[in-house]
Amino acid sequence: WTPINEYSGTFNGNGHFINDLYIVSSSSNQALFGKTADDATIKNLGVSGTVKTTGNNTINTAGIVAEAVTGTKIENCTNAVQVTGIRNVGGIVGRAWGKTIISNCYNTGAISANQFAGGVIGQISIASGEQKLITVKQCYNTGIVSSIYGSIGAITYGDYAYLVKKSYYLEG
Repeated sequence: WTPINEYSGTFNGNGHFINDLYIVSSSSNQALFGKTADDATIKNLGVSGTVKTTGNNTINTAGIVAEAVTGTKIENCTNAVQVTGIRNVGGIVGRAWGKTIISNCYNTGAISANQFAGGVIGQISIASGEQKLITVKQCYNTGIVSSIYGSIGAITYGDYAYLVKKSYYLEG
């Protein structure tokens, strides 16, 4: 699969589930959607399969969106993809930027990284001087999250401004 890049507008999966997504790449931004454009919306979609990045400097690997840029909304999405990468590895989003909102999503896939891994978001980033929150609400993770060098979170990893509401991790 070649990721959909710079996606803008609204993608409505209408509750469909994509089975057997398969990506093995030495490039960054690997997922169903490689990168969104500002204010994109991805909703009502499920994915299963395998996504793996292998390059030493690759970043942003996920099941649904590798890199969600400012204002992206991801709603009612499910990830059952086994995701393996180097940095910024997540079930729903690999890396999220300011004002991203992720709601009513869940991850059941195993997430593994060298650094920065999360069940829903692998890494939260804020542009210099930006004070905009990333919001994760009514999401959960049941997948195992692991990282060789630490920096992991059951829901998200990040040391920037974010808000997590009514979200949880269920140990399986």
